[in-house]
Amino acid sequence: MEISSTLINWYVRNKRNLPWRATSDPYTIWVSEIILQQTRVDQGLKYFERFMASFPDVYTLASATELEVLKCWQGLGYYTRARNMHSTAKTIAEEMKGLFPIKSAELLKLKGIGPYTASAIASICFGEPCPVVDGNVMRVVARYFGINLAVNTPEGQKAIYEASNLIIDRTRPGEFNQAIMEFGALQCTPLKPKCILCPLKPDCQAYRERKVGSLPVKVKPAKPRDRHFYYLAVVHEDKDGDQVIYINKRTGSDIWKGLYEFPLVELAVASEPQGLYSSPGWNAIFGHQPLEIIEYSNVYKHFLSHQTIHARFIRIKVKQLPEGSRTWQKVKFSKLSEFPIPRLIDRYLKNKKIL
Repeated sequence: MEISSTLINWYVRNKRNLPWRATSDPYTIWVSEIILQQTRVDQGLKYFERFMASFPDVYTLASATELEVLKCWQGLGYYTRARNMHSTAKTIAEEMKGLFPIKSAELLKLKGIGPYTASAIASICFGEPCPVVDGNVMRVVARYFGINLAVNTPEGQKAIYEASNLIIDRTRPGEFNQAIMEFGALQCTPLKPKCILCPLKPDCQAYRERKVGSLPVKVKPAKPRDRHFYYLAVVHEDKDGDQVIYINKRTGSDIWKGLYEFPLVELAVASEPQGLYSSPGWNAIFGHQPLEIIEYSNVYKHFLSHQTIHARFIRIKVKQLPEGSRTWQKVKFSKLSEFPIPRLIDRYLKNKKIL
């Protein structure tokens, strides 16, 4: 269809100069696509450069420790992405002789690679004519074809994919996919799209019907649930005279698995100091042990897609470790920066000039 040539011609003239666009190496494309999930390009670029400097190929990533990978990823959020990349790198290095599958159906079998990433790698690196569908593509396609189904429902996603499959350039699928994503990011934007100068304007159904502002349709997500974290920054001076603090490695399937944090008491509702000090979680750690509260911080908020974290940091000075500290790991202040931590804790530490 004519739209494919129009988009590619627009892309050649307007594309941003981004490092992953200078190669068809599947490792580089994979890293860039995973990093850019849930991340703006301007923010993701510095993480991409840092990640590639630390792990320039699949073998380097496969041989790294999880601690090293998570530390490099720190600040990007959605840490499952990093753990899945690490696992998949090992699979490719150890079971596939370092070679990525060339078909999207085979790429989909790898941990952490979904339809979008599989299509991006297969089309850009290996020329398979499979459309990518991200938020930018959904917006362009929904407006161009006038698709009124909610794009965050299975029915809407199917309609978008089928329409995308109709217009993809089957001789230049990789360039087309990059073109339509870039077009959505720069031209057909969520707010104030540049319709007057749009090369697709003559055939855009949303423009003709004055529906640009109402498309794409989305079902409103459920309100995020609130969680209330009380981080216990327990400090004391060890026998060598060094200032030390205690951390735990977060386990289980909850957020931030594999990252390090201060010992934590989570309460069902927000609480002022006396409510925290009388809670079962606090008493399980400290009992009636004497201690000195140095700080009871203001609330630090961290917004995730399905939950909002409300955190306070309680800096506590003790002369001896409490009974509930058996799983704690002692760290010198000077070594704390070596551990991967959630951005929420990183913000607090930098605000207090501890890091």
